[in-house]
Amino acid sequence: MEVLQEVLEERKRSAEAPGGAGGDERPRRHGDFLDCVVQEITREKPLVTDKMALDLMFVLLFASFHTTSLALTLAVKLLADHPHVLEELTVRRTNCLW
Repeated sequence: MEVLQEVLEERKRSAEAPGGAGGDERPRRHGDFLDCVVQEITREKPLVTDKMALDLMFVLLFASFHTTSLALTLAVKLLADHPHVLEELTVRRTNCLW
């Protein structure tokens, strides 16, 4: 959790710095989810606290890890249960130009 806090603090510092992501001098750009969270917690009246932001980052990191591993496990199981699909995917892959 300390690493997430350090990342959040660093993003806040860079957003508050002159010419940073939070400055109005630069044209707006699309950032990642963490940029949106930092933008919210650095507002004058934020809807979320730093603790809430850290908890959200942790939950998303945890959920994305388990979602990915479960999806990969399911994909391998389904391919093992249906070898004809694996064979068709292999044939299509070798016929692709990339």
